[in-house]
Amino acid sequence: MVSLPCCTQKVTKVIAKRVANTACLSLGSNLGDRLANLNCAIDGLRKLGSVSAISGIYEAEPVEMTNQPWFLNCAVKLETYLPPE
Repeated sequence: MVSLPCCTQKVTKVIAKRVANTACLSLGSNLGDRLANLNCAIDGLRKLGSVSAISGIYEAEPVEMTNQPWFLNCAVKLETYLPPE
């Protein structure tokens, strides 16, 4: 083993950079207090990262299984450090 003089030794410091992931999510509710359900889901997402955008809320007719209440839908943009798995 060869020993190098301390003045020629290089020390490399590697800093891991955390990169935020962006997730665009579609939310919908057609049971109970639909608006409260959407707000509760959005509040839950805030615990996982930063909600950077929320679309308007739209009422939509059910498709295929039409014998059910109409939906309230919206989209949410979430910035998170959670992995995309």
